Amino acid sequence: MATISATDILFASATQGGRHLADLRISGISCTSNIIGELRRAMHGVLGIVQVRLRNATQGWSRTMSLYLDAYPEGVQLTLF
Repeated sequence: MATISATDILFASATQGGRHLADLRISGISCTSNIIGELRRAMHGVLGIVQVRLRNATQGWSRTMSLYLDAYPEGVQLTLF
C-alpha cells in the first residue's frame, strides 16, 4: 500500500464521464481523506462516480480510484441545552 507523508508533493486530477473536473497540486497532507476533501471543494458540489488519479511525485507512485461522492452537509450546528 502506498503511503503519504506530509512532506510529499501530490498531484490529483478528477474526471466524471470523460469531463475534466479538477487538477490539484497538494502538499502538507498525509491522508487520503484530506485529499478527497480538497478535491470535493475544487469540484463545487459534483455528485456521483468520479475517477481520481493521485500521483505522488516525491515517492514516485500513482494510483487511480473510482469514488462515489454523495451530498453531505456543509456544517453541523450543535445546540446545548
